[in-house]
Amino acid sequence: MTSHPGSILLRLRGIMRSLFMYYGGRGARRRMDGFYGRLLRKDDLCFDIGAHAGNRTLCFLRLDARVVALEPQPDFQGLLRLLLRFRPADERARVTLLAEAVGREAGMLELHISQATPTVTSGSRDFIEDTGAIASFDIVDWDRRIEVPQVTLDALVERHGMPDFIKLDIEGMELDALLGLSRLPRLLSFEFLAGRVDNALAC
Repeated sequence: MTSHPGSILLRLRGIMRSLFMYYGGRGARRRMDGFYGRLLRKDDLCFDIGAHAGNRTLCFLRLDARVVALEPQPDFQGLLRLLLRFRPADERARVTLLAEAVGREAGMLELHISQATPTVTSGSRDFIEDTGAIASFDIVDWDRRIEVPQVTLDALVERHGMPDFIKLDIEGMELDALLGLSRLPRLLSFEFLAGRVDNALAC
């Protein structure tokens, strides 16, 4: 079930905030390509879990990798599809976009969306409660809820093959996602917050 859709202006402002955050830095693309270029090989399979505005998905494609990109927020699914329309045909052929979340088991997940600050949208109630004590999160309001399908990493492996690299940026759900994975890939990265080091250590 979906709660109120929110104002279009607020959602657009949130999208623009994410675009500026991930694409606005001078030299960011060059540095990102250089960093991942030392790790990834041609035709490597990458799972971009929490693709959001797609800067890493596009980076992996530029490096001739194959990408399975998951992003459950509808606005950012639309943004990803729009961005890919302007990419070369060979890149579009190497990417699969899925509007799903990832967790320890398959089912439905209640996603708490922050329309003004969508980078911190989360399906983890613990994450939302814990970050309430962090000063930098004072401006965050999780003001919309939707239900989205959730899959496991094992199910993605069965569907698309064993990835060479898994990138997890899913706002407090990283451990939950890893509990749904039986075999580790060659490369793995996950986000963590300084205020939730225990969660990072558990990963």
